[in-house]
Amino acid sequence: ILRRAFGADALGNFNAAHMVVDTSLLVLMSSMRTYFLPQLARHEEGAKTQLLDSVFRWHLGLAWVGAVILSVLAPLLVPLLFSTRFEAAIACLRIMPLALIPFVFIWTHNVYLLHQGKHKLYCCLDILWCSSFAVFVYFASLRTGAELSGAAWAYVASATLGAVLYLLALLALGEDKKVLAKHVLMSLFAASSLWWLQSAFN
Repeated sequence: ILRRAFGADALGNFNAAHMVVDTSLLVLMSSMRTYFLPQLARHEEGAKTQLLDSVFRWHLGLAWVGAVILSVLAPLLVPLLFSTRFEAAIACLRIMPLALIPFVFIWTHNVYLLHQGKHKLYCCLDILWCSSFAVFVYFASLRTGAELSGAAWAYVASATLGAVLYLLALLALGEDKKVLAKHVLMSLFAASSLWWLQSAFN
């Protein structure tokens, strides 16, 4: 879809920005299944919520710092990591780190679902929000004079949708509403402050 809508060069630029953000996400979330999941098994039911909250806050803070660095330093990072021919990737790399905020919500809570044995729900939710990226890119490409930044916003939108789907699923399962509300508010604050910083440096 990206290649057909924006061309081969644009696809390469988008992939470059996506690679940077995706690698950052994998590094950030590397402890989720190796540390967080085993820790959940060792805690009693009441303490699991506290652990979930602690892990979420820690990763959200790291994601916010990482997103600021990627967005602000995008004009330096792209030529350094790739080449000056990937200039169009800079605009994408300014936008796409916003997705790190909802990704923290997704990754923290999908590990929690895995611990509870909700494997089918976990797979269905991930398939839905991952598929939504293709849909959002398609609609972004329909705009007259569509720019590659539309694909970057589609990436952020699909991550945000994923976080919303996980929130609705967790509410339906009867998880702690106070903790979920706190996580949502913290995510909104992190995203809005990141958006403000991005606007200030653009």
